[in-house]
Parts: sequence; structure tokens; C-alpha cells
Amino acid sequence: MDAGQAKGKQEQVQVASSKLNTSERFEAKEKAGKLVLKKQKKVNERADFWLKPEDVERIISAAASFRDRCIIKLLYFAMMRRDEVRSLEIPCVDFANRRLNLTHTKGNKPRSIPIVQEGLLDDLRLVIEDDRKAGWVFRSKVKDGRLSLKAINDIVGGAARRAGVASPVPGMKNVHPHILRHSYARFLRRQQPPIAIEVLQKLLGHTSVKTTLDIYARADLDFMETELKRCSTSKAL
Repeated sequence: MDAGQAKGKQEQVQVASSKLNTSERFEAKEKAGKLVLKKQKKVNERADFWLKPEDVERIISAAASFRDRCIIKLLYFAMMRRDEVRSLEIPCVDFANRRLNLTHTKGNKPRSIPIVQEGLLDDLRLVIEDDRKAGWVFRSKVKDGRLSLKAINDIVGGAARRAGVASPVPGMKNVHPHILRHSYARFLRRQQPPIAIEVLQKLLGHTSVKTTLDIYARADLDFMETELKRCSTSKAL
């Protein structure tokens, strides 16, 4: 590729990028002679914005059904991903040891989550009606009997709208299920003393502790504001 062609490719990338949502960052890559725009993860979206516990409580209370309330509680208190919730099987709920043994996980790496919230396992017992011994905990009449990812989005988004809770993430219209998982992880890190990063990594199912460190070892905006006010009590000039 000569200099003229390279310049032309660069201009194409700039034009294409300018048409994208300005709230997202993209990197351009050339592959097999074609320009491919790959969305980059916005670390600040997860790290800097989260729901306060009182907002989550309002969302849970506004759930459309008892089943939906259980789903929202698992997304928050168990810090489960959408696919993990919809793929939760009855044998994975260990009532005796008060834990969830997840098998359908990101990267197919099983993990166990202790359940310490009062009443959550009792709620799950009620959802698993008719003494069912196998199958999905949360059933659906479509496809393979599981809820769709969109259904989980709608459950959370609908409850948030009814509760009057807006997404804390700038540019995001609806409260997304993932923000619940992130919000409880952030809550645990704000406790004194905070939950250990290594423990949080295991609970979240991150393959590398670096991922957990990148997101949860940094100060959030609320804490930075508090610290700035504390340190600004004396005159700087």
C-alpha cells in the first residue's frame, strides 16, 4: 500500500468513526483488506457509575411479579450475569449449604456463590414449585424453555421505570441488568474494611484478577468528591 492509499484508508476510518455514537470509542482495524470497526469496552462505564442501595431496593419492590423480583435479587446480591441467571438449573441450587453452584458461566468455568442474604433461598424455593427436581429455575414457554436475554433486560428495565430509577450511566436510556451486578460489587468495595479483591474476583467469575483490579481497585466518583471536599476545607490560597 503506497502513501496515497494509506492516507485514503485513514480518511475512511475517520469518516466512519464520525458517524458512530459519540458516547462510544472505537478502534479501527484493517483485516483481509476491509476496514472493521471494533467497539472498545468503556471501563469508566462500569467503574464510575452505579446504583445506590436505596435505588436497587426501589427496583426490587417495583418488579412485576414474584419471579421477576427473584431474578433482580440474583443479579444484584449474587452478582450473576444475565445468561447465568436464565441458565440456572434446579440442581445447582444447594439449599443445604446455602450456595449456588453455577455451571453455565462465561468461559464455561464453574463457580460457587455463597448466599448470605436472608430470604433469598426461601424465595428460590417458592419459584421452584411442584417439587421440581430438574430443569431451569426460571422457566419460559419459548425456545428451549429458558428466558431470553431480552426478557431479562425487560424485567430489569421495566421495574426501574416503574420505580422512577434512571440509569446512572450517561447516554444509556434503560437500567441494564449488568449494572446491578456492578453496583453490589461496588457496594462491597466501599465497606470498611472493603471486601478483598481476590474474593470479589471469585464471586464475579473474572478469569484474571487484573480485570477486577482495573474496575474495583480505583476510586469511584462519589468517593473522589467526598475526599476532595474533605481535603479542601483549608484555604489553598
